[in-house]
Amino acid sequence: MLPSLSTVRGITFPLFLSVFILILVHAQTSEVALADDLVKLSPFKISVESDEGYRSENSVSGTKTNTEILKTPQSIQVINNSFIADQQALVMADALRYTSGVTEGNNSRGDRFEMRGFTTGIPFKNGFRDTGRAPRDTANMDRIEIAKGPASVIMSRTSPGGAMNILSKVPQPVASTTLEAQVGSDSFKRAVLDTTGPVGDGRLAYRLTGAWQASGSHVDTFFIDRTFVSRL
Repeated sequence: MLPSLSTVRGITFPLFLSVFILILVHAQTSEVALADDLVKLSPFKISVESDEGYRSENSVSGTKTNTEILKTPQSIQVINNSFIADQQALVMADALRYTSGVTEGNNSRGDRFEMRGFTTGIPFKNGFRDTGRAPRDTANMDRIEIAKGPASVIMSRTSPGGAMNILSKVPQPVASTTLEAQVGSDSFKRAVLDTTGPVGDGRLAYRLTGAWQASGSHVDTFFIDRTFVSRL
């Protein structure tokens, strides 16, 4: 004889309740076991202290993150602002004079360099390819990072020799203004302005850099007349 509907209902509910309790207990046990098996990694620390002299400890060009150069499995060389200023470098080619494995290419219309024997093409600026053709003025350069070797492909299309990444000066929360003037032979004249500071209540900041240069040469038909302005 088949069981009545009321009997089936009476059996189904306790059975369902028992299965639910078993699943709940099993889930809690699994969570405890999982917590016991967790592996704690060491803290991930990045140094954000300023460069000391010509030495730079961090770079963004090797991994596109602010990573210590010592822990980057790649050949990275940094030409920071202190080294650029002490060289009195006016354009990018001047700043790279003492960079190993890098020579200036034969192109008077813009910045072209040979790195480890390969033409690097157009340098990057803040991680993006810079389309400028004229020689780049150093007035707005905070540093130049050189990622050598084929691993520099992380910067997108590059040569096997490596890639160059120019990092621009950024606004600072403390007001500061610098004005420089230079004169020299062959009617050389140059002026540079760099001003930065907070805007309003300090949540925003600005930076304005500019340079003007005019000079002749020992060749009568050769001269330089350049104006550069960058705002941020």
